[in-house]
Amino acid sequence: MSFDPTHQQRRAIEAPLGPVLVVAGPGAGKTYCLIRRIQHLIERRGIAPRRILAVTFTNKAAEEIAIRLHQARGACTEDVTRGTLHAICLSLLRHFADRCGLRPGFGVADHEYQLAVLKRLRIPEKRRARVLSLFGVYRLQGRPMGERGSALLARYQERLRARNLVDFDDLIVLTEQLLRTDPSAAAELRARWDYLLVDEFQDLSPAQYGIIRRLGEGHRNIFGVGDDEQSIFSWAGSDPQILHKFRDDFLLSDPIVLDQNRRCSTQIFEVAKRLIADEGLPCVIVQPGGVYGPDDHSALGKQMHDFLAGRMPLLVFPDLGMNMVHVEDVAAGVLLALDRGKPGEAYVLGSQITTMRELIETLATVAGKKAPKRAIPTSLMKGMTPIGPVVGKIMGQPPNLRELISSADGVTFWARHDKAMAELDYSPRSLESGLRETFQAEGKL
Repeated sequence: MSFDPTHQQRRAIEAPLGPVLVVAGPGAGKTYCLIRRIQHLIERRGIAPRRILAVTFTNKAAEEIAIRLHQARGACTEDVTRGTLHAICLSLLRHFADRCGLRPGFGVADHEYQLAVLKRLRIPEKRRARVLSLFGVYRLQGRPMGERGSALLARYQERLRARNLVDFDDLIVLTEQLLRTDPSAAAELRARWDYLLVDEFQDLSPAQYGIIRRLGEGHRNIFGVGDDEQSIFSWAGSDPQILHKFRDDFLLSDPIVLDQNRRCSTQIFEVAKRLIADEGLPCVIVQPGGVYGPDDHSALGKQMHDFLAGRMPLLVFPDLGMNMVHVEDVAAGVLLALDRGKPGEAYVLGSQITTMRELIETLATVAGKKAPKRAIPTSLMKGMTPIGPVVGKIMGQPPNLRELISSADGVTFWARHDKAMAELDYSPRSLESGLRETFQAEGKL
């Protein structure tokens, strides 16, 4: 399915060559613009795919870009270099290992191995994750570290190098040093690409930004996409001011602002800003997949409005479950967790599992209307149950909650949904009352 870009999105997609900064919040189409920009560069600007570098913040985002580019342009886009900055730096360092003090065939230490090294250095278990975090902000962001910390870092790195290993921060630091101190290597690397695109620009650390800036010094063709109020990785070395530095370094006047958001309610954004602004990150909140409330512009909200307007005669996949909760209840839960959370705790908030059928039937009761018929009979739906995981994969189903939370630095406490709700005294309104309040507020009932 393709969509016509908005006026602001088109400005970003078709912007002249040179530095470009696109700023927007979640749901405004930043990644869409990045992908369409790549298409524009190939089709309209004549830039060869192999001369384009697209940097993403996660492997999942890199895969999404690859799939969507292939769907739009076919096999020719496979030559676009894409991936996380860590993966790209690893590839670059393989070619310059000897200039970075590494031996050919070096490996990358994972988190568990890093913790094991600190254990051998007699660091107490409770302090190990914190020590790694301090190493990161010192090396990636330049925050000061005392003599004892510096000495410990040196011993930690000696242990890694003795095994011909680097850690993930080394990938960034060593690449930045190579570009900054080795003119011949820097010239060779800059010559590889004619255009750089960077997703989630606001989450770059100063060291990461240094890599992007030096790779684009010659041609100045850098397309940065980010949110100036959503630097969610400041605890991991990113710098909330990095967007402003990009504008200053490349003499950009004003960014292109994507001002139409159609994914979630603004209440969630306001609460999320408070969560993000709290540098201590006292807790991790995993929000429900389905939220609704006044002025809901999501796909789910559109379906509910279509039903009220009489434009939904049939229900497709009516038995696929989802977490449904009012957007203001999610906001209240986040604020409660911020107020009562302690460092290292994680709260999982949600609501009852609801199917689309139950949602529409409840809305029918509230609105005094007749619920639409199933597009697929119940007997056939039972036979289609095995395809659920496939549908979830295609739609980008999020990872397992336990896996998601355990990957967040500093999280040591796992609370089940019901336990979290009890501890926070969090009680979302019922589906029926929430729908009634929503559509009364909008004048639909």
